Amino acid sequence: MEHFRAGEGNLLERYIATLKPLATDPQSFFASMPDYEEKKHAFVYAAITYAPSALIAVLFTLGLALPGVILAYAFGLLGLWLWGWYFAWASRHFAPKGMDTPTGMMLLAYANAPMLLSFVPVVNAIVGIWSLVLQVIGFRARTESSLGVAIAVVVAPIVILALSGWVLMMLVGMAGFMSHLMSQPGAMPQG
Repeated sequence: MEHFRAGEGNLLERYIATLKPLATDPQSFFASMPDYEEKKHAFVYAAITYAPSALIAVLFTLGLALPGVILAYAFGLLGLWLWGWYFAWASRHFAPKGMDTPTGMMLLAYANAPMLLSFVPVVNAIVGIWSLVLQVIGFRARTESSLGVAIAVVVAPIVILALSGWVLMMLVGMAGFMSHLMSQPGAMPQG
């Protein structure tokens, strides 16, 4: 099976060559994925994946979204590194077979390939879910873990972030409420 490596041949041809086996047989694709020694392969693959949505955002806003697109690109690549690090950590602690951070990043870069279509309004929700499914398939194939462990590893950070956001909103809301109460006449003892 064809797997992507930056710096070997035409990048776009190599990228496209990985899409077919990834779409038709993701289990075998991830199981046969080589170990990656360098992060550059994942960054280049992800940059190609995110490019169509970024270009369309810039074109439709006549360039006004360019600073935001650059930030989104940077945070997307940073997120890829953090998530890859997390996958490597989780594979060493919860799965029979571990992986290193560059390999985890590449697994995620491949799993995010459906995001090529994220600029299409209704399709973007479907490709987001399909990307999560590919993460589960990829994690399971690379680490020889059970389906339950793979789902838990992929879903746990999402749940933790959602709960953290909820707690943060509650704290901000409580601070605002307390501030409002304290600003009322007679709330503070005069003395």
